[in-house]
Amino acid sequence: MGRIFLVPFSAALLVLLTSCASKPEQELDAARQALETARSAEAEVYAPSKFRKAVDTLESAETEVTVQDGKFALSRNYDKATELLDLALSEAQTAAEAAPINKVKVRTRAEAAVGETQEAVEKARSMLRKAPRRGKGSRENVAALEADVASAEAM
Repeated sequence: MGRIFLVPFSAALLVLLTSCASKPEQELDAARQALETARSAEAEVYAPSKFRKAVDTLESAETEVTVQDGKFALSRNYDKATELLDLALSEAQTAAEAAPINKVKVRTRAEAAVGETQEAVEKARSMLRKAPRRGKGSRENVAALEADVASAEAM
């Protein structure tokens, strides 16, 4: 009679042990790799909020994995960690994609600003050429302004 219960009990125990949640190693590796890809695309500089969100999500996922690792084997559940890892992967990929686009935008704005600055310097030079140099202190004032324009031009 004892053997009749032993076989189903053993089978049930075997099913429980083999169905225990396994650590999401592949998901961890994929999320970490995506974050490194984003870092190499300079997402920290050109998509900082998206990059920070990916980092924070990965850290939350790693914390959840650690929490689950500390639990008894039969009570481990990595579903939340896997969900966070998928989200971190997606956010890291978004940051990596946004970085080059934002880099081009920054470059375009910088080039436009340089052009505007050059125009302003030329306008100042033109106005200084027309400035009166006679009168009390005029020559010194014009010389000081010319020095300021030269300094701005050098920058």
